[in-house]
Amino acid sequence: MTLSTWPDQDLPLLREVAGRIAVVIQGSTDSRQALADFTEALPHAGQLARVLIEYSSRWFDRSSGDSTMMGPELFWTLTEFVPPALPQNREQGGTEYHHVERTRHLLLICVLEQLAVTQFAPSQGGDASTRHRYGDNAVPVLTSRLRSAPDVEGTA
Repeated sequence: MTLSTWPDQDLPLLREVAGRIAVVIQGSTDSRQALADFTEALPHAGQLARVLIEYSSRWFDRSSGDSTMMGPELFWTLTEFVPPALPQNREQGGTEYHHVERTRHLLLICVLEQLAVTQFAPSQGGDASTRHRYGDNAVPVLTSRLRSAPDVEGTA
């Protein structure tokens, strides 16, 4: 089996960038959600651009401005619009992916590879609505559903 080649595919570069993305994900307050956000953004150019810009800003801050997460060429490639597959290709059983989709998939695999190497243990910081309402440091207080003490046999 041979790998297809694309003009913008560079596996060592993808692994390097994936390592940086993995560091940002692991450093997130809710790393499980950060990984989910990244994964869910992959098929959508605009959503992926927002996630990559956010993660790039975090990486830049984390490195004290000494390095960037990725160069503009890779960012441009990853956030390129991918036209929907043509219906005739689907009817003929075509499974050929656009080179941008393949690059995004490779990046995801490289991120997961880096997370596995570092023995990723996702943290949970609550659901998004809780984080939005209460901030990252607050813990919401949940009231009990019971309005009064329950009647239990043998107590008076």
